[in-house]
Amino acid sequence: MTNPMNTLSRRHALAMLASLPLGMAATSALAQAANFRIASVNAPTALSNTLAEETGKRIQERTEGRVTFQMFPSAQLGTTTDTIEQASQGQPTIAYASASFLSQFGVPDLAAVEGPFIVSNAEEAQRLASSDLMQGYYDQLAQTAGLRVLALNWFDGARHMIGTKPYVSPSDLDGVKMRVPPLETWLNTFEPMGVVATTVEAAEAYSALSQGVVTAGESPSPGCVLTAGMK
Repeated sequence: MTNPMNTLSRRHALAMLASLPLGMAATSALAQAANFRIASVNAPTALSNTLAEETGKRIQERTEGRVTFQMFPSAQLGTTTDTIEQASQGQPTIAYASASFLSQFGVPDLAAVEGPFIVSNAEEAQRLASSDLMQGYYDQLAQTAGLRVLALNWFDGARHMIGTKPYVSPSDLDGVKMRVPPLETWLNTFEPMGVVATTVEAAEAYSALSQGVVTAGESPSPGCVLTAGMK
């Protein structure tokens, strides 16, 4: 399989979130030891995971071991939705998610934030992430699902397409079996271009590509590099 990459101007922001009691823990006296599980569907070598692990080590040192973190990459704790549910249920889980996934937990309007061409650069994305509008959504998540967004500022950059041939124009996507996340926002983005959108969880994306279940996928550039490396 060849791996030509095509850029799609969609900025993707990952949110780190936790159950509400855990999100408030930073303001407490931390009299008791706390161990957090950081869950991600990304590979252990993904930059988001390596940086989280480094940050966790620094926090552990500064708290003299009272606060510790354990990494669970590669969907070890389940899908993105699974890990959000774990946090919502009050488990000591910090989950990586995106706006579309979070929208399923009582804040449907949040899905629009992950639509294509919402922002044109990281600076605009940062302003949106810290805006009053987004703060309102964060407060709704806390009220409806017991979730607190710790950060929504990990910008993976523009999306890219990877497949068996280049996709120079939207018409080249007609009839292409493309892997998309199981989210309505993504289906609404690609189906109008004639794509045969096939929902596959992130942890199964590479096997779906290698087995021909789908012939194309899309991802930020770090994800494309990791997929090419696995090949």
